[in-house]
Amino acid sequence: TRTRLHPIVAALIITLALTATGCAQDSGATTEGTPQLKQFQSAGKEASITVLPTLLAGKPMKQVGEVVALLLEKAGMTNLQIASDEFQPPKDADMVTTTDALSEFIKTHPPQTGYALFTQVVASPQRKVLEVRTIVIDKAGAIVWSDRQTAADADFKRIKPAEPMQCCLLVAERLRPVLQLDDPSRKNAP
Repeated sequence: TRTRLHPIVAALIITLALTATGCAQDSGATTEGTPQLKQFQSAGKEASITVLPTLLAGKPMKQVGEVVALLLEKAGMTNLQIASDEFQPPKDADMVTTTDALSEFIKTHPPQTGYALFTQVVASPQRKVLEVRTIVIDKAGAIVWSDRQTAADADFKRIKPAEPMQCCLLVAERLRPVLQLDDPSRKNAP
């Protein structure tokens, strides 16, 4: 199901997308070369993905997940859904524990699409973005792709995510080379 964003929010997203160009291939992505990743990559823009609510400062936020989906749609993806089910990893979970918990969650809450995408923004008590985690799981609960961006990574440094919209842009930028997506800020973007 599609949800329309407020025009001001959409304009802000486009403005943020216009400020970031290119996507560095750096250390954050994992699961290179697995059969699941190869299948995901071959699906490209046609991959069917359910976008889960984004976990922002410990709270699931459906609207932030919608922004991730909007940016992916602007990059050329055509088969996206927004989930209502909220995933909450264990408190203070690292990337591995979060991925394992997400896998179990997907097994009990299978998406109607082939894949589910979850994003977590880890912030300091002062609301400084410390880390952006993105995990793609297939409908059987197998990890397909995961990415962890911190201040040490090139894309994180370039985008400088300081608020949710910039974190969403970082997620879209990191997925662009994986799925051969277009630049969501191009003039003819949907």
